[in-house]
Amino acid sequence: MGCTAESFDEKELYNECRPMRRREAEEDFSVIQLVSVFVIRYGDQYLTYKRTKRLPESRLHGVYSLGFGGHLNTTDLSPLWNIFDPALGLPLLERELREEVKFESLGSADISYRGLIYDTSREVSKQHLGLVYHVVASSPEFEIGERGFLMSPKYETIEEISQRRDDFENWSLLLIDEEIRWKRELLIQQHTM
Repeated sequence: MGCTAESFDEKELYNECRPMRRREAEEDFSVIQLVSVFVIRYGDQYLTYKRTKRLPESRLHGVYSLGFGGHLNTTDLSPLWNIFDPALGLPLLERELREEVKFESLGSADISYRGLIYDTSREVSKQHLGLVYHVVASSPEFEIGERGFLMSPKYETIEEISQRRDDFENWSLLLIDEEIRWKRELLIQQHTM
């Protein structure tokens, strides 16, 4: 449960994947849906937004989120597992990200794989496994790709997000805790050099 950057058997996970209509998957609690999750940072601030009632996942209406992304199509799976091969994985990730957020210059954004996120504390989380990617934007300028689904987007610091923890869905809380841990480890590494 939570975020992990530990290695896993990609082929085994891929073999467990099968196509399914999203509506059916949402109603079948034996199915875990694969989703992409992008944490977008510019400087020391993270891009957040509020989910609207127009989003298909009604259990998340009206809550804030730190993670952009969504359900993956069956055509996405094969190149997705080759994320460490930039020629195969990066174009898919850029396309998936552009569906959610458009940057003035996406080519200058740095996208890196961070790990998996899974949480059994809530029904909606039990049904989703997230592939987490960290995006460092080269400019604060952006445009929401799915207008009407995401509202009130803005950059916030970890401290600002932490002060509003009750407004965020549980994956965002796990992600922000992971960011805090990651920054702490980075500071320790810098001090030991």
